[in-house]
Amino acid sequence: MQNDWELDTGTAVADGQWRDDGFTIPGPGRERFHHALFAYALSGGILGALIGCVLYRGMYDPTGNNTVMVGLILAVISGLILLACAFCELRRPRITMNHELTLSRILL
Repeated sequence: MQNDWELDTGTAVADGQWRDDGFTIPGPGRERFHHALFAYALSGGILGALIGCVLYRGMYDPTGNNTVMVGLILAVISGLILLACAFCELRRPRITMNHELTLSRILL
């Protein structure tokens, strides 16, 4: 007997037996770590941090308000991480359904 918390991944056939239709959703502990996505996100974060340091040196105003500068630096870092992850998914599709991620969808 199947409880309400489990997902049904099979279909019933005429003789009452269950057959697997090949569609399974990974359960807890069965997901695999995406090493390439981690490496791309890390490299995007490092590159964003380096560009942020350059922006900090060029835009820092010791007498004024630097709120816009901090927001710009954070936007650059998060944008480069996002672009690195999208580029990784374009090269090695694993997350998107039916692998239909295109550059035009990313830019949109």
